Amino acid sequence: MELRQSLFWDTNVATMNLEKDAPYVIERVLERGNTKEWKAIKELYGVEKIKQEALKASYLTFQTLQFCSVYFSEPFESFRSWQKQMELPEHLRWVY
Repeated sequence: MELRQSLFWDTNVATMNLEKDAPYVIERVLERGNTKEWKAIKELYGVEKIKQEALKASYLTFQTLQFCSVYFSEPFESFRSWQKQMELPEHLRWVY
């Protein structure tokens, strides 16, 4: 799979295991990937696995959450990242 090294600036890509590290890879591509990388993870993991990882992700930006909500036909409330944001005092939540 062809992913830019810059997506994983904090990781030794040579030691990454694409199956074991799937949550990390999926979250990085959702947050910072391009169309080519999105297609690559869809091919490797499948839409259902990406959806499950997106639902479990502890932090997604509001823009990524909007995309995932529409793409996977899931309400914001289904996403862990949304739930965590709503637990914060209002002045600490996303600015959008």
